[in-house]
Amino acid sequence: MPKAQAKRLVRDLSTQALQKRVGIRQNLSPQLWNLSYDNSALSLHGVALHDILEQYGSPLHILNTEKLEHNAHAMMYGHQQNQQLSVYYSYKTHPVPRVLQLLHSYGVGAEVISPYELWLALRLGVAPQKIIYNGPAKSDESIKIAIDKEIRLLNVNHCEELERFAKIARQVGKKANIAIRLVFSKGWSGQFGLGVDTGEALAAYRQALTMPELNVTGVHCHRGVLFESLEDTANYLRGIQDFLDTLHQELDFHPEILDVGGSIGIPTVRSLSNFDKKLSTTFRIEAREPAPQSYPSLEDFADLIAKQLTDYFHRVQRPVPELVVEPGRAITGNTQFLLSRIVDTRATSEIFTYGILDAGVSVAEIVQTEFHQVFPLTQKTRQSEELYRLVGPICHMGDTLYHAWRLPKLEKGDALAIMDSGAYFVPEARAFSFPKPGIVGLESNGRSFVIRQSDTFESLIHMDCLAE
Repeated sequence: MPKAQAKRLVRDLSTQALQKRVGIRQNLSPQLWNLSYDNSALSLHGVALHDILEQYGSPLHILNTEKLEHNAHAMMYGHQQNQQLSVYYSYKTHPVPRVLQLLHSYGVGAEVISPYELWLALRLGVAPQKIIYNGPAKSDESIKIAIDKEIRLLNVNHCEELERFAKIARQVGKKANIAIRLVFSKGWSGQFGLGVDTGEALAAYRQALTMPELNVTGVHCHRGVLFESLEDTANYLRGIQDFLDTLHQELDFHPEILDVGGSIGIPTVRSLSNFDKKLSTTFRIEAREPAPQSYPSLEDFADLIAKQLTDYFHRVQRPVPELVVEPGRAITGNTQFLLSRIVDTRATSEIFTYGILDAGVSVAEIVQTEFHQVFPLTQKTRQSEELYRLVGPICHMGDTLYHAWRLPKLEKGDALAIMDSGAYFVPEARAFSFPKPGIVGLESNGRSFVIRQSDTFESLIHMDCLAE
């Protein structure tokens, strides 16, 4: 037997054994995103998505405004529908001005991490008392603006910032409203925040409380790792409570505002392990879907955070501060999806066929590390499924979105929906020889409107200075 044939036989046998072990991927229900197949056409609010694609062009992001409002209110009010948490949206997750305006119209504040994002929040008319400024690289000018505008919180990321804040506060002639950004043992820190376990955080509070230029009003918590369950969340909150006890006992400090951060995931998305990636790249086995029904709802998270912290403050007989969360992906992630056309297909000697899309890693790179459900825009129920490798349009070996995904037979001109594109797709997108997609909002009454125009060839070079 030739060496190549023997190698393929071994791989095929290994594939069969692994496939039996991991099981067959199952499609998540379109209803999880309020989608349905109406007369074989994938539709939202009664509007066929292929009609939207025909109207606005491909590729294209679609934002479900009804889902966006639902997510914001779920995080603010929980199941009880009464005011529980102050929500400050993480701008870096989806910094699209029209989307941010919608969120602010629902009562959501702004959590910003750069001079640009601070400028944008103020440009969009966000009240300074609804802005929290985080990040390890704040410019002096942005700090000056934050202090002068008296934003809600200017968070200290590292000890060296204390003296900077104090110096600029003296120049402005106003106190800086600050909190210390905490990191705990479970999570990731690096350049973010000051360690509770190392004693850095307590030392920073001790120093800050002696500085007359600083108005120390809050506690800010940074986790960086998504919550796995409500129990995981409760344990994290207990760690915050322990530190609050230490602050009270050691420094007689009690915050006016307690910000527990974000780190709430999307039920329909999960991170891909190295094993998942190996299965798809080497053995052409599809990554398994998450289990959305097992992940807590936004209402569940909101209720737990509000109740556990409120009960804690009542138990220790200290006033309940303003309770703040900073969700990003949890609010916008599953409100948007990316539509992309099949430019062509290419048969191979392997068991898969290439499906060449007009959207690739330059606008959807995150799907290489996360599970994102794919739906065809037209349902082909009578066709058997085939295995595809879905690649983008760029002449680059890394432009592969899905190494293995089963779909009904694809033809040139067909279109797919890549779900959950509302978290990090847009800020991480780049124009790599192809224009970036626009964003269209779709309301519950079926009305569509442009949120962001698609790039054009001219817009790609509008900042360039060409020779006359």
